[in-house]
Amino acid sequence: MDDIAVLCQGKPWEEALFREVAGGILEKWPGTEIRVQKTQLSFREGRTFAAVWLPPRKGIKGRPAHYLILTLVLNRALEGPEILEAYPLERGACANHILLTSVTDLEGPVLAWLEESKARSSRGKGRRYGIPE
Repeated sequence: MDDIAVLCQGKPWEEALFREVAGGILEKWPGTEIRVQKTQLSFREGRTFAAVWLPPRKGIKGRPAHYLILTLVLNRALEGPEILEAYPLERGACANHILLTSVTDLEGPVLAWLEESKARSSRGKGRRYGIPE
């Protein structure tokens, strides 16, 4: 069994979406390193610019039955129907949690936000400017 399968803990729908999201990011940025961690996939080019993780629990009112959460750290809070939560961090940064139900969710504004997060992480100094590991 591979690391993504272990991360998904027998959740085939979520495992398939993890793989689709990873493939979509690698297609856009082939030099990206993917780290499979205990609770998330981290996407890095030097520093982490995105993380995808399982929701902490199921059955949250108003959310789909199956989804993943994409976290991006930007210099601003995002707004929109796909934003689950945005909260301030140190040094003017903001963690933005985005709901993903399909790899097509990485298109449009989410792709622009990914690009912004990637550019931001390449300018940062240390972990506090990117996504914590």
